[in-house]
Amino acid sequence: METLQITSKKFFENPATFYDMVYTGTQIDVQKGRKRLFSIIPAQDDEEYFSPELQAKLDKSIQQAEEGKITILEAREDLLSFLEAL
Repeated sequence: METLQITSKKFFENPATFYDMVYTGTQIDVQKGRKRLFSIIPAQDDEEYFSPELQAKLDKSIQQAEEGKITILEAREDLLSFLEAL
């Protein structure tokens, strides 16, 4: 993967140009002086966003919700009571 280092000023003057570069596979490192502020990296695949462990927890949570095993908190007081009971 190609990496391009640019200044924050250059990035914020024309972010669309750099977003387009990310869409084509280039990583953008935005710097202020010598300090790197952030990097924008191309997404590879939806499956890579979640580890197998996290995906298993998400699947279990979805199943529990479908089975009605959830707690609905509609008011601030409900939330406080729920948290105090933990």
